[in-house]
Amino acid sequence: MSQDDKPLDAARLLSSLVDIIAGGNALPMQFSRLARELGLEEGAPTILLLWGIKKILRNLPDKAFNDKAARLAMVDAVQDALDEAIEQEEELLDLEEMQNSDERENS
Repeated sequence: MSQDDKPLDAARLLSSLVDIIAGGNALPMQFSRLARELGLEEGAPTILLLWGIKKILRNLPDKAFNDKAARLAMVDAVQDALDEAIEQEEELLDLEEMQNSDERENS
Protein backbone atom coordinates (compact mmCIF):
# COMPACT_ATOMS: atom_id res chain seq x y z
CA MET A 1 0.00 0.00 0.00
CA SER A 2 1.47 3.36 -0.99
CA GLN A 3 1.52 6.51 1.12
CA ASP A 4 -1.39 7.87 -0.92
CA ASP A 5 -3.54 4.87 0.01
CA LYS A 6 -3.08 5.20 3.77
CA PRO A 7 -6.08 6.72 5.51
CA LEU A 8 -5.43 9.70 7.73
CA ASP A 9 -5.97 9.05 11.43
CA ALA A 10 -8.80 11.58 11.82
CA ALA A 11 -9.23 10.93 15.55
CA ARG A 12 -5.55 11.66 16.18
CA LEU A 13 -5.71 14.76 13.99
CA LEU A 14 -8.73 16.16 15.82
CA SER A 15 -7.36 15.28 19.24
CA SER A 16 -4.07 17.00 18.42
CA LEU A 17 -5.85 20.08 17.08
CA VAL A 18 -7.94 20.33 20.24
CA ASP A 19 -4.75 20.05 22.33
CA ILE A 20 -3.00 22.75 20.29
CA ILE A 21 -5.99 25.09 20.51
CA ALA A 22 -6.41 24.45 24.25
CA GLY A 23 -2.74 25.31 24.76
CA GLY A 24 -3.55 28.74 23.40
CA ASN A 25 -0.02 29.51 22.26
CA ALA A 26 0.72 27.55 19.09
CA LEU A 27 4.05 27.50 17.34
CA PRO A 28 4.55 26.65 13.65
CA MET A 29 6.60 23.59 14.62
CA GLN A 30 3.58 22.09 16.39
CA PHE A 31 1.68 21.93 13.11
CA SER A 32 4.70 20.63 11.18
CA ARG A 33 5.25 17.96 13.84
CA LEU A 34 1.58 16.97 13.64
CA ALA A 35 1.95 16.28 9.91
CA ARG A 36 5.00 14.09 10.59
CA GLU A 37 3.25 12.27 13.46
CA LEU A 38 0.36 11.51 11.12
CA GLY A 39 2.87 9.88 8.77
CA LEU A 40 2.51 12.39 5.96
CA GLU A 41 5.31 12.83 3.49
CA GLU A 42 6.84 16.25 3.01
CA GLY A 43 5.56 18.20 0.07
CA ALA A 44 2.02 18.10 -1.23
CA PRO A 45 0.52 15.87 1.51
CA THR A 46 1.83 18.13 4.28
CA ILE A 47 0.91 21.29 2.39
CA LEU A 48 -2.66 20.07 1.90
CA LEU A 49 -2.98 19.12 5.57
CA LEU A 50 -1.71 22.50 6.77
CA TRP A 51 -3.95 24.33 4.32
CA GLY A 52 -6.92 22.34 5.64
CA ILE A 53 -6.00 23.04 9.25
CA LYS A 54 -5.76 26.75 8.48
CA LYS A 55 -9.20 26.65 6.90
CA ILE A 56 -10.61 24.83 9.94
CA LEU A 57 -9.07 27.33 12.37
CA ARG A 58 -10.42 30.28 10.40
CA ASN A 59 -13.93 28.79 10.42
CA LEU A 60 -14.07 27.94 14.12
CA PRO A 61 -16.15 30.31 16.24
CA ASP A 62 -14.30 32.87 18.36
CA LYS A 63 -15.37 31.08 21.55
CA ALA A 64 -13.18 28.11 20.57
CA PHE A 65 -10.15 30.26 21.40
CA ASN A 66 -9.06 32.01 24.59
CA ASP A 67 -9.45 35.38 22.86
CA LYS A 68 -9.18 37.00 19.43
CA ALA A 69 -5.43 37.45 19.79
CA ALA A 70 -5.05 33.71 20.44
CA ARG A 71 -7.10 32.97 17.33
CA LEU A 72 -4.94 35.25 15.19
CA ALA A 73 -1.75 33.79 16.65
CA MET A 74 -3.00 30.27 15.90
CA VAL A 75 -3.79 31.11 12.28
CA ASP A 76 -0.43 32.89 11.94
CA ALA A 77 1.39 29.84 13.33
CA VAL A 78 -0.24 27.44 10.88
CA GLN A 79 0.41 29.93 8.05
CA ASP A 80 4.09 30.04 8.99
CA ALA A 81 4.22 26.22 8.97
CA LEU A 82 2.46 26.22 5.60
CA ASP A 83 4.89 28.77 4.17
CA GLU A 84 7.82 26.65 5.35
CA ALA A 85 6.33 23.49 3.83
CA ILE A 86 5.81 25.28 0.50
CA GLU A 87 9.36 26.63 0.58
CA GLN A 88 10.75 23.14 1.24
CA GLU A 89 8.68 21.72 -1.63
CA GLU A 90 9.94 24.43 -3.99
CA GLU A 91 13.55 23.73 -2.98
CA LEU A 92 13.04 20.01 -3.58
CA LEU A 93 11.49 20.64 -6.99
CA ASP A 94 14.35 22.97 -7.92
CA LEU A 95 16.88 20.33 -6.89
CA GLU A 96 15.09 17.64 -8.91
CA GLU A 97 14.96 19.96 -11.91
CA MET A 98 18.71 20.62 -11.65
CA GLN A 99 19.44 16.89 -11.39
CA ASN A 100 17.24 16.13 -14.40
CA SER A 101 18.94 18.88 -16.37
CA ASP A 102 22.38 17.46 -15.49
CA GLU A 103 21.25 13.97 -16.53
CA ARG A 104 20.01 15.27 -19.90
CA GLU A 105 23.30 17.08 -20.50
CA ASN A 106 25.30 13.95 -19.66
CA SER A 107 23.29 11.68 -21.97
